[in-house]
Amino acid sequence: MTHTAPDWGANAPKATIYSLSDLAELAARLGSIDTYERRGDVIFLEDFESGLMRWTSDLTGVGGVLPSVTSEVAASGFQSIKSTTPTGDNNLVHLGHTHHLPILGRIGCECAFRFTTNLFADDTGYFQLALNIYTGQRWKIASVRFRSFDLEYYDDSGNWIEIANINAGELRFHRLKFVVDFLKSLYVRAIFDNVVFLLSAPCRDIADTSPLGLDVDIYWHGPAAVGRDTWLDDFILTQNEPE
Repeated sequence: MTHTAPDWGANAPKATIYSLSDLAELAARLGSIDTYERRGDVIFLEDFESGLMRWTSDLTGVGGVLPSVTSEVAASGFQSIKSTTPTGDNNLVHLGHTHHLPILGRIGCECAFRFTTNLFADDTGYFQLALNIYTGQRWKIASVRFRSFDLEYYDDSGNWIEIANINAGELRFHRLKFVVDFLKSLYVRAIFDNVVFLLSAPCRDIADTSPLGLDVDIYWHGPAAVGRDTWLDDFILTQNEPE
């Protein structure tokens, strides 16, 4: 005897529309920012439509502009975050978010970023995403950055290792995501504009007794001579990422 879904269920045929059983697709159609890479379960997302209430910011160098809300351009919605890098050799703009310690496993970090002309003019400019996991006994550091058109990851010895050279265009939003298995302290993959790079390299994992938590750090570094504008939007943290 054939068994099928009840005639009142989600899979029952309809005369005028098709049923929708994919909840991720339903969320996307309702305006979710999580449409770029839908793997993993969302534990935190930020579209910056309500400003920077859940973030802290600082900068080093001469001049520069702290991250602030702008309606000039956005990856989604009506607002994004804009900052201008200071000048000087050690210029840096920092945006940070603190989060409770999630269940350790494969965790993803994703955002949209945009850079203006000549951010990489002197081969030192970069955009960086970093996750710091504090377990009470260990400090696990995982980070990727886009530096002078090179996508790189931060290894277990504190060195930057090139993943690929990417010819990314300026003045458009690019999507960057990386996934780390924090149980194994191992990078899983990095994704840049839907180009997937499979990784199997250890992240930094050192003894540390800092309080439990997850810290997100986002950095911009520009050329020493002239400040450059940068933008950020659609930040997402996920857990239970597939292998």
